[in-house]
Amino acid sequence: MGPWPRGEGQVLTLALKSINSGAVLDDLQARKCARLFEIPLIGSLGLIVAAKRRGVLPAVKPAFDQIKALGLHIDPKIIDQVLLSIGEK
Repeated sequence: MGPWPRGEGQVLTLALKSINSGAVLDDLQARKCARLFEIPLIGSLGLIVAAKRRGVLPAVKPAFDQIKALGLHIDPKIIDQVLLSIGEK
């Protein structure tokens, strides 16, 4: 197991075993490992933005607020940048 939380290790293991798969990772060390093994990855914010672009979500801010309320720390500056880039700010 790596220096990241257990869930990230399981995600990386599954992605390595599965052909043509990627991973949703937010932990910095796990993301570095995914890049090392050339595993395609996206973070939680990117996944939410992709859902909006595909019409699954009408807006990203409520989803950002929900994951923050669940305890995922997100730098407010990054949230502001994303909201600005997709026209929600």
